[in-house]
Amino acid sequence: MYLPVTLLSLAARRIAEMTIKSNDLQINNKLLQVPTFFSLSTGGMTENKIISASSFLAVLFGAIHCIEWTFIFSSHIEGLLWKISSMVITAVPFWILVVTIAYVLNSFPFLTEVAAGDWGLTGLTGLLVLLSLYISARFILITLSLMDLHNLSPEAFAVVVWSKFIPHV
Repeated sequence: MYLPVTLLSLAARRIAEMTIKSNDLQINNKLLQVPTFFSLSTGGMTENKIISASSFLAVLFGAIHCIEWTFIFSSHIEGLLWKISSMVITAVPFWILVVTIAYVLNSFPFLTEVAAGDWGLTGLTGLLVLLSLYISARFILITLSLMDLHNLSPEAFAVVVWSKFIPHV
């Protein structure tokens, strides 16, 4: 097998083992610490609601970045990178939301196998590709935002007399 696929599989398996073990752990009052990735088991439907709500909020977060679609950028490349990255951070959570809703409604029978743990190499690879795309897009948006600070208009450097805005002074 190829080395990158093997390394990604090992990393995903290790994270899954930590998560599964910490979900099976019984917490009592005498423990002084809990594992790093510990979370209480909430049951299938509650987890689906959490994933759906998180994905919905992530789609809204991406949509806020799409507002800047028609803004003027310092270069055509920066504008294009912003548009592509904002679409990625909107589309990836939307895809997760659609898959979660389809799983809840039993629209796709293969999702039951995925939920049972039979991911297979294709599902794991797809998830890792989406995750890497999302992280890359977020990094690009942060970088572009910081790069835009070098093109501020002169009004951004104007000294504000704050005493004009405070009525009781």
